[in-house]
Amino acid sequence: MSGDNNRIRTRTSHILEILLLAAIFLAGIHLLRERIDQKIIPYGDEGSWMSVASEVARGNGFATRWLEYPFLKPYAVPRPDDFRYPALTLIIASAFSVFGISYTVALQVIASIFLLFGLLIYYTVRCRYGRATGLTVYFLTTFSLLQLMWNSEVYTEGLFGVILASIVLVSVKVDPGKLKWWILTGILMGILYLVRPNGIIFVPSLVIYALILWRKKRIRLYYLLISLMIVFIVISPWLIRTYLHFGNPFHFAGSGGLLRTTQTDPATYTLKEFIGMHGVRYFFTSIRQGVLTFFGVLSSQEHGLNIIPMLYCVIAAFSRQRFYNGFITISFALTFVACAYASKMYGWGGVRYFSPFLPFLYAYGISFLFKTATSLLSSLTGTENSYLKPAGISLIMLLIAAPVIYPHRYYERILSTKPIDSRDDYFTELKEQLSASDIYYAGRLGQFNFATGFRCIGIQDLYTSEDLLEAQKHFNPQLMVLTHEEFDSQTFQNFLYTLSTNGYSWRISAENSIARYIRISKN
Repeated sequence: MSGDNNRIRTRTSHILEILLLAAIFLAGIHLLRERIDQKIIPYGDEGSWMSVASEVARGNGFATRWLEYPFLKPYAVPRPDDFRYPALTLIIASAFSVFGISYTVALQVIASIFLLFGLLIYYTVRCRYGRATGLTVYFLTTFSLLQLMWNSEVYTEGLFGVILASIVLVSVKVDPGKLKWWILTGILMGILYLVRPNGIIFVPSLVIYALILWRKKRIRLYYLLISLMIVFIVISPWLIRTYLHFGNPFHFAGSGGLLRTTQTDPATYTLKEFIGMHGVRYFFTSIRQGVLTFFGVLSSQEHGLNIIPMLYCVIAAFSRQRFYNGFITISFALTFVACAYASKMYGWGGVRYFSPFLPFLYAYGISFLFKTATSLLSSLTGTENSYLKPAGISLIMLLIAAPVIYPHRYYERILSTKPIDSRDDYFTELKEQLSASDIYYAGRLGQFNFATGFRCIGIQDLYTSEDLLEAQKHFNPQLMVLTHEEFDSQTFQNFLYTLSTNGYSWRISAENSIARYIRISKN
């Protein structure tokens, strides 16, 4: 009879687990769909990712037709891209080839990747810390406003998280004393670098971890050499391509953004030049200052959801609770240092780049919370009640998630009013204004260039009147496309004034609900 009861209890537990997983998964689909439905104009780097992906889908190679100041120089479009990395680009390009080139298709790809990331988080954490922690962290990740923000836009966070979760899973399931672990880790590290360049941080982490194990006589040193060779083999096609186009296999246009003291500094300093101006001490000072900025931005974007898990992470660490393994610990620590440095200049940037790591940190803290709570309740009640643990899990999940309940309700009310999608009007008018050989200026609407096949000069925040005249002399664009807000802003009025005082005239040739089309001609 006791055996039958145990089987029934186990079966019931598995059914409830599956139902809860399904409920969280469906909730994730709903939340992502609500945010995707609001997207009209791409934002930030989204247009750049889609620009390269659309060129790949059209058979033009890893190139761009969108000149993003100040990164893509010398002035030439189309040209090989040196700002985006291949993994996400090729996935989006494949989707474009099958379903057509559109913003919605790219957003659906990103959302699908995030849904996969959530399931991998659940399985990986479950393997390491148990079912209760796995379900809790999956629930928190799905409802996290930070995760939803970066995974409903065309960025790499979700894909980086998928590969990161795979690395953590290998570290949980495979003994690092065996060659199999080093082979699998090498493959995944190579793919991680192809997602985003900060994946290179895992290489020194692997070296440090290998030396620790080697000194303890747990591995042979050639394991490390094999793993590093695999990393190199995986990334070598990309390194060769980058070397042939730019003369440096590790060239990356965006790296200059890390060598600045203010956002108005040029993004073109070499490391030697930057150290010569500011010294090595600047990096350590920035990391120290960036730590405070990082946690301030994290709490703001997570709306406090991070507080309890992070608090128990600290308590667990001081209690010497085991993390995942040494390699994961070192990799997470070095990545956090890098993200803290990035937070000094770009507060949101450091948190964004670290966001795929957060669920695994939260799991560490939450598992210790469950452990201490279960121990305390058992000592108080003097028994291990089978209903006590599920009730405690539910209570802790609600307690941690409570800070995001009001923000979610607020955003849901905001999102309940769907915006009017006027993209068709914008594209129709643009095609009437331009021929295939033309090039045009655009501010925020340059984000749409991926869908047009035209050449575009993006007028970014750092663009100046001198840059405008240089581009005018080099390319002679005859059209500028601005949103109504941009047209009325002082910055763009200054651009138009610069044209007027340097031998050019302009007039509004057309407008619709999304844009004004300004014709430029030489006097």
